[in-house]
Amino acid sequence: MARIKYSLLIVGFLLGCSKESKEVNRELVWSDEFDNAGAPDGTKWDYDIGGGGWGNNEAQFYTQDSKNVRIENGQLIIEARKEPFNGKAYTSTRMVSKFKGDWLYGRIEVKAKLPLGYR
Repeated sequence: MARIKYSLLIVGFLLGCSKESKEVNRELVWSDEFDNAGAPDGTKWDYDIGGGGWGNNEAQFYTQDSKNVRIENGQLIIEARKEPFNGKAYTSTRMVSKFKGDWLYGRIEVKAKLPLGYR
């Protein structure tokens, strides 16, 4: 079974940039270090479940199953798997922070390791 793993570390969101001054004051207002093994923190993350494609006609069905999303050794693992499910050829995860972390302005820092891809 073909598997693709994505590791992601969300460092945080920094807000408070002043337009009137060149001095930048930043305050950490939200972060997730993924330091607890198991499922991602439900107070910070939710899931889009389904295979509708959200306008992209995607080939995967999104789940919140632990085979598709989990935290291991301080890393968020999002794993796409080649397996038929609900009429789609693949399963994966679509995580969102909507209504759990929304801002108009700010700075986002992410450390991620992604696969090279297929040629």
